Amino acid sequence: MLCVRESSLVTVLWVCAESFAICGLFVSWETAFCEAETGKKRLERKGGDAMKNIYDDREFFEEYGKMSRSREGLKGAGEWHQLKELFPDVENKVVLDLGCGYGWHCMYAASRKAEKVLGIDQSEAMIEEARKRNKDERIRYEVCGLEEYEYPREAYDLVISNLVLHYVKDLERVFENVYRTLKPQGVFLFNMEHPVFTGSVNQEWIRDENGIAKYWPVDRYFYPGERKTSFLGHTVTKEHHTLTQIFTGLLRAGFSIEAVEEAVPPKEMTDLPEMKDELRRPMMLMVRAKKSGEITAHTMEYRGGPVESDFFMRPYTDGDYEEYRRVYNQCFSRMRTALGLVPVECCAKREELLRRRDQIFVCEKNGALVGSVAVYENEIDDLIVAEEFQRQGWGRKFLEFALHKMQKEGIYPIRLHVADWNRGAMKLYKDRDFVIIRTEKVRQKVEKDGK
Repeated sequence: MLCVRESSLVTVLWVCAESFAICGLFVSWETAFCEAETGKKRLERKGGDAMKNIYDDREFFEEYGKMSRSREGLKGAGEWHQLKELFPDVENKVVLDLGCGYGWHCMYAASRKAEKVLGIDQSEAMIEEARKRNKDERIRYEVCGLEEYEYPREAYDLVISNLVLHYVKDLERVFENVYRTLKPQGVFLFNMEHPVFTGSVNQEWIRDENGIAKYWPVDRYFYPGERKTSFLGHTVTKEHHTLTQIFTGLLRAGFSIEAVEEAVPPKEMTDLPEMKDELRRPMMLMVRAKKSGEITAHTMEYRGGPVESDFFMRPYTDGDYEEYRRVYNQCFSRMRTALGLVPVECCAKREELLRRRDQIFVCEKNGALVGSVAVYENEIDDLIVAEEFQRQGWGRKFLEFALHKMQKEGIYPIRLHVADWNRGAMKLYKDRDFVIIRTEKVRQKVEKDGK
C-alpha cells in the first residue's frame, strides 16, 4: 500500500515523518536467537505424527545416512560441481547456513577462512552428526528451524541454504528475513528442488511395462502448495512454488539476481544408473542473489480520462489518531522490515497529522477504520487499507476518490510515488492509468549504534 510524497524520493523512503531520526540496530553474534519447537521440514512418517521431524526418526536417519551425499560429503552431491562455482569469497566473512544438515557447507566455508559460521537445522540428529563430522572452532551449530530463527539485522556476509526451501510454505517471508540479516552487498546462495520437479506427479517418471522411463509428468504447476511424495520409504510433504513465485519473491525482497543454474550431473556421475535420466528434466534450481543496498522507487503520473466517483470519505480528526496509526504502521511495517528500513513503525506524530487534517481523508465501516488517502498539492500519498479490509476493492475506491477530487479542483498533473517492492500497489496504479515517468535507485544509508 505504498504511496509517498516528499521533495526527494530518498527522503520519502528513509524518513516517514520529520520527527523520526534514522537509527540502526546492531545485534551481536552471541545474541542470535531461535526457537526449535516446530519443524524445518513438515514431513510425515507413514501412519505417524505429521508434526514429527522425520530426520529424528532413527530408522529414516539410518537410511538417509547411506546416501552418497551423506557418506561422501560434498563430492557425493551431484549438484556440488555447480554450486561450488557460485560460492563467493568468504575469507574473514560471517556465514549463516540455513538447514545445515551434516554441516558440509559450514566446513567448506571454514576451510575457505570464514571468520564465523553458524549452522542451524531443526533436526537434533542432524546437528549431532554435524558436530561430530564437521567440527571446527569457527563453526557453531544450533538446533533451530529456519522459520523460527530471529535473523539479526545486517549480521552476515553470506547466507546459504541447500535443499531446504522446497519445504517452506511462506518462501517470500524467508527471503525478506534473509535480506534483512545480510550486510549490504551480502550474498544469498541457495539450492532447492526445481519447480518442474516439485510440480510433477509424485516426483516419479511414467514408465512402460519394462520399467523404462517414458516421460516426466508435470501437473497443476500453477497451483502452489503442498505436494506429497515418497522418500526412502516414507511419505514426505513438500511445498511447490512456481518460478515466478521464487524470482518475484527475491526481487520484491530487494535482491538482485546474479546467477541461475539448473542442476546437471557431472561427467563422472553420468554413468551411474540413478543419473542416466537426469538430463531429461531439471531436478534442482540454484540461485545466487545479492543484497544490493538499493531500493527502486518510481514516480508515476495519471494519464487517464475524467474519473467519476460518489464515494464518501471524511476529513481526518484527532479522534482518528490511534486507529490511523495502527493501520498506517500495519501497512508499511512489512515492506520496511523487508527492505531494512528503520524505524519500522513510521507513522507521523499526532501533531503533524492534525496539522494536515484537511488533506487526509478517512473511510469507516460500522465504526471501524477501513483506511485512508491523502492529497498534498498535486500528489496522492499514504493510501492505506487495514489488513482486515484488504483485497476487497477499497484501495481502488480510495484512489478514485482522490483522482475525482483533484480533477474537480483542477489539479494537474496528478502524481504519486511508489517503491517497486510493493507489487500490489504497482498493479493498482497501472490498472488505473498511472504510468512511470521517473525511476530512481535509492541507496540504503542505515546508520549504526544510533549515530
